[in-house]
Amino acid sequence: MPSEVRVKDVMSKPVICIDPDMDIVDAAKKMARLKIRRLPVMENGELLGIVSEKDIIRLSPVLIDITRECVAISSPQEKYEEKISPVEDEFQPGNCEECGLVSERLKDVDGKLVCDKCREA
Repeated sequence: MPSEVRVKDVMSKPVICIDPDMDIVDAAKKMARLKIRRLPVMENGELLGIVSEKDIIRLSPVLIDITRECVAISSPQEKYEEKISPVEDEFQPGNCEECGLVSERLKDVDGKLVCDKCREA
């Protein structure tokens, strides 16, 4: 029942923050690489605001597509499968569904994306 679900049970974690002086292209690349749509902007421990994909799209509609393509190019692709070991090809970036930490090496275990440390536990 929705009234029994708490925000802490469904929120994304850990929170990935950026500095207000970060280049917008780098912020867009970070969003694409981590597959997230919003980044809190922090300075000296204070939340200044949140930059979203929509903010970036308003600034430059093609920027999100370009950064997604850059991330895709730098990630293992199907056309390069013969060059990649099967083990490497199974990993993806994101938040571990067990411990919540960000990892570039998440693997599907029983329907959950899990980091190396949690898989070994």
